[in-house]
Amino acid sequence: MNNNQIDFKIKTNDLDSFVDELLRNIKEGIVDIEQIPLTEIIDQYLKYVIQNKSTIDLSIAGKTITEIAIILKIKSENLLPKLEVKSSEEEDDEYNDFMISKEKEAYLQEYEKFQKVVEYLKKKEGTQNNIYFSALENNDEEGSVEIQKVDLADLLTSLEKVLQNKKEEDYIPFKKRTFTAASKMKEIITLLKGSKEGLSFDYFMEKAQSKLEIIVIFLALLELIRLRKLRCYQNKNFDRIIFNLKGDALKLKKNQETIQDGAI
Repeated sequence: MNNNQIDFKIKTNDLDSFVDELLRNIKEGIVDIEQIPLTEIIDQYLKYVIQNKSTIDLSIAGKTITEIAIILKIKSENLLPKLEVKSSEEEDDEYNDFMISKEKEAYLQEYEKFQKVVEYLKKKEGTQNNIYFSALENNDEEGSVEIQKVDLADLLTSLEKVLQNKKEEDYIPFKKRTFTAASKMKEIITLLKGSKEGLSFDYFMEKAQSKLEIIVIFLALLELIRLRKLRCYQNKNFDRIIFNLKGDALKLKKNQETIQDGAI
């Protein structure tokens, strides 16, 4: 195994493990989820990605992001107050267990979907160092600004800044703050349909109320890029990352605008 293939390893006072090993141990009950220092793990991982962005294996990078997101989700669920069920109400108890199991199963299905995002990123260009998200086409209009491509490292750098600036929030009851990557994808599309100039990466992240929600929004953006519904760009290096609609989503927006103009 060469250096480019080495996976990130968590090193804390109590942990010395790869993320996939940690996730497996959590699922099997070997490790207590409540003892996992997730903020420290996320900080370590993002620093690792930024330091190794020119050589890191993108399939491993994306896989690790989704695994950390799952651990975040599991921990948030376990921090919720346990439902008190009377011993005589065994059927209700079984129903609650069934619903929790179904919810976790749905989340794991989302995890598998996001593995496809990683495969897309890896195949996008022929070489490891030139994997880019599609940029906006330059329309050659007078005064137009050259569009710079945005790569995975740019997005991860932006994600790191957002997570560092996010204060430790009070835990919000899960049943009151229900969201999935699928719901965030719909929300992103809706917001972009109402914006002519596009919306920035920071705009989407400012709407998040927790670090878990930040991660889910990030994954939703990646999935929309993979599905060719979004494109992202920078007007110049180190400028804000802007997202616009692409493909069928853009055509739908233009059709809606045409109908509205005709009604005036």
